[in-house]
Parts: sequence; structure tokens; C-alpha cells
Amino acid sequence: MILKIVKTIIKILIFQCSRLIPKKRTIWIFGSWFGQKFADNPKYLYLYVLNHLEDIDAYWITKNHKLYLDLKDEYPIIYAYSIKGYYYQIVARVAIYSCGPEDFIASLLGGALHINLWHGVPLKKIMYDDKFGVWYKKKNSILLNYLHSLKSDKNAWVVCTSNAMIEIYKTAFNTNNIIMLGQPRNDIFFIENNVEQLTKRSFGEQNIILYMPTHRKSGEETIELTKIFNLEELNNYLEKNNYIMLVKKHFYHGEEMEPDLYKYNNIMDITKTNYDTQELLKIASILITDYSSCFIDYLLLDRKIIFYAYDYKEYLKTDREMYFDYETIIPSKIIRSWDEFFEELKKGEILTPFEIEKYYQKKLIFFDEENIGEVSSKICDQVNRMVV
Repeated sequence: MILKIVKTIIKILIFQCSRLIPKKRTIWIFGSWFGQKFADNPKYLYLYVLNHLEDIDAYWITKNHKLYLDLKDEYPIIYAYSIKGYYYQIVARVAIYSCGPEDFIASLLGGALHINLWHGVPLKKIMYDDKFGVWYKKKNSILLNYLHSLKSDKNAWVVCTSNAMIEIYKTAFNTNNIIMLGQPRNDIFFIENNVEQLTKRSFGEQNIILYMPTHRKSGEETIELTKIFNLEELNNYLEKNNYIMLVKKHFYHGEEMEPDLYKYNNIMDITKTNYDTQELLKIASILITDYSSCFIDYLLLDRKIIFYAYDYKEYLKTDREMYFDYETIIPSKIIRSWDEFFEELKKGEILTPFEIEKYYQKKLIFFDEENIGEVSSKICDQVNRMVV
């Protein structure tokens, strides 16, 4: 306990000192997923800045040394725990991230403009609204809130996607600094690129079904495919209909093993690979998910979604609460058993006119019309206005 207090005091002192160091207006730094991944909204905005804003020096900051070695010849990327890393985090005028300042060495970011792009439109309660999370405890603690304020910057903004989400974000992030600009990671859905061609080389000519379940209790409870699907029957169906099912579990389930999966040629677990989630969504003909907010992004593609919530009642009792009533916010029915799921899968990809309209109405809850399309340019314009 004493050691923790000492560490907190040191971080506060470093943060307050970093505020005194002049910032370089043209230096923007980007990071995501606690510095461990090159992914998500910051990745897409970073790539946009590299390709379109010649007057901005954009750098990706990572705490993952392997990731640094893998990407250093391709992008301006800096290892956070290096002399260069310390320097750029201290002098950057803009810090853009997906989880929080902890995507960098947070105590070095005093005085920077903070832009939190977050990592998806939330279906489940997050941050200060999540009763099971550490932030909820801070919400009701005067001391913890005070200490947090000493190592936080008032010039910090959170980006959301629709008017309907603004009030949710205010309570979730305990701030009124919310701006509605959209998600850069969804730009990939609206621009021409070679994603499909690259993926064909990885997975062949078969059509893609993507299974992306959310985490269970932050990864503490395993997701076992053998208990969720009849893998033999599923694989036979996929094979006959020229499909391959890709399984991408949540980041928290990255170390789980499915030892018998090798028996099935048309089912592939790619959780441990570095395939970009948005690229996978773009190439998928059908998305299978449960309580994951990935379905919200996928709504932008107007394709079929199967909501296979096999543990629905238990999940609502023991895991995170939701901002919406699950049964009414999703655009189709809840599937709770293997038999139900298999019947739904066999209906194929085509949406009926009724389903198309229902998907569209749900889409407008999460995305205002102005944020359905490319948004990176307007986000950069807004950031430029804010740093003047």
C-alpha cells in the first residue's frame, strides 16, 4: 500500500513537471491498447495523418518492443521506454489514444491536447458506469478523484459517434468534453483499397463468416467453441457452401487454446494473429457475435448479423450491465441454442426488405448521418482548430 502511494505521488510530480515543458505544435503522437497493439481508431487516424497532413509530424508510440521492431522500417514508430520515446511523449502537442493516457507513459503527457477516440461504440457499460471496473470505485471516492485530477489534463476530449451517445459518454468518462465526430477505423468501409485481395491470398476463394464474441469477465471465464457449436455439423455446412468461419475472440482471451480445432478445415481461430479487426469485418459476408459492440460497426456494411447469445441470462446477471435493452437494441432476434443458430445460418446472407429497414433504424441510433462515411479529415480539422 505504501509503495503504491509513493508511486502515485511520483507520477503526479512527473506529470505536473511535464506541463511546464513547451510543446511542439506539429508533433502528434498516437497509441492504442495500453501501448501493446497497432490497431483501432488511432491506427486509422495515424495513417490518414501520415498520408494527408504534410505539416504534422506523426509518431506511433508503443510499449511493445516486438511491435516496434516489426514496424520500425515501415512507419515512424517509437519505443515508449527509450530516450527518443520519453522526449516525444513530453513535447507532443497532441496525444491521440484508444483506451486512455495509459496507452502511453501517461505521466509524461502533461499539457498536451488529449483526444480519446475510444475503441468502439459501447453497448456494455464502460469506465465510470461499469460497476465491476476500477473506475467505478474512483467515482465515489473523493481522495481517488482528487489524486486522479492531479495526474490528468483538463484539455482532454472524448470522441463519440451520435447525439444519442453524448449523454452516455458524459457519465462513462465523467466529463462534459465530448465531441461528436465519428470513428476513423470505419473509414475503411467507405474507401477503395486492396483489403479484399490481400485477404483472398490469406484465406483463399471461400466466403468469410466471422465469429467475434465479446469477452467473459475480462477473460477470466473461457470461451470454448466445442461447447458453443456442433463443430462437426458446422464444418460440413461450411464446406458444402464454400464458407470458412474465422474465429476472433476478444483481446482478453488471447491465450486460450482450442486443441481439437485442427480437425476442422473450414473453421480457423485467428485470435492470436495480427489481422486487423476492421479489415476482417469488411470482408465478412456474415457476422456472428453476442454482446460485442463490433456489430455496431458492422451495421455500416448492411450485411447479416447473427446474435448468438448462448449464455444470455447468466451474462446479464454476472457480467457487465448494458446501456440499452439488449433484446430491443439489436436488429434481429436473439439466438440462444445451437439448433436455433444453425437454422438461422442456413437462411443465408440475404436480408429481407424488412430487415434492411430495421438495420438502418438501429444504425441511426449509433451513428448520426454525418458520421456515416469517411471522418478522419474532419477529426484532423477539429484537432487543428483546438491546438491553435
